[in-house]
Amino acid sequence: MTTTFSFDQFLNVLFYVSLAGAAITAFLVYRMNKKADG
Repeated sequence: MTTTFSFDQFLNVLFYVSLAGAAITAFLVYRMNKKADG
């Protein structure tokens, strides 16, 4: 396993991490809104 980390790989990881973060945030906001409605 090489220790070299290309910029393309970094952008790819960053993209998926932000995608997962957005999905989790949307899910939490959705749950909070449902709980607020009753």
